[in-house]
Amino acid sequence: MKELLLAVCLAGREPILGAMWFVYVPFMALCGLSIISWIVNRIIKRNENKEWVRCFVLLCLCIISCALTNLFDFTIPRFNNTITAMWLIYCGYILKNRLKLQFCNKYVCVISLFAAYHIAIISGGVSLNSNKYNDVLTLTISSVMALYVICYFSKKIENSHIGHLLSKCGKDSFYIMGLHFLGFKIGSCILSLFGVNTDLASLTAPAGESLLLLIYYWIFAVAFSLAFMTLFRKVKNVFICRKSNN
Repeated sequence: MKELLLAVCLAGREPILGAMWFVYVPFMALCGLSIISWIVNRIIKRNENKEWVRCFVLLCLCIISCALTNLFDFTIPRFNNTITAMWLIYCGYILKNRLKLQFCNKYVCVISLFAAYHIAIISGGVSLNSNKYNDVLTLTISSVMALYVICYFSKKIENSHIGHLLSKCGKDSFYIMGLHFLGFKIGSCILSLFGVNTDLASLTAPAGESLLLLIYYWIFAVAFSLAFMTLFRKVKNVFICRKSNN
């Protein structure tokens, strides 16, 4: 009960709810972005300068956050990475709302794919949870490139069966985020019944180097989360109907 209360107050550290950091951080980042935008609008009078000032402020904050983590090993959980998330959200806003990108150019998609791949193999991965990345410039370029690739293929499949399936996962992504760790545990218990022993205490999918296990945990965790929420909603509707009838 204590850990659930802390989670509701954006301070939970319980392992099963560990993935919920991705709820806390974007939420706080949107709040911070709104506050900074309000301050800039109040201070800067000329409309043509407001966007440049907001961009400069957010970029400077992101650079400071990166420097504190990588140079001084000073990271406040859910604070440093919230500042980074503010910058990334702002970059997405510029691409979609200011530049009006449609993410439909196949040549740009190919270039973006190779650029993102090159940065990944040279600079390594990004751990936004711990605010670990090489530098703001590399993070920004790779994020924009990856975003273009994802949006390009998303537009291609949005009316297909797999597109509808991914749309369903997207609508329930909050619940998948909150329940997939539990799905990993149940999946490991099921495997143990067939003599496949995995680390039940692992905080990630204990697939090791097995591609089959990776696919198994991925499908099981998503399917379990969606099935759980479908059953929960049906049970809730039954109680609501009984209460209304009474």
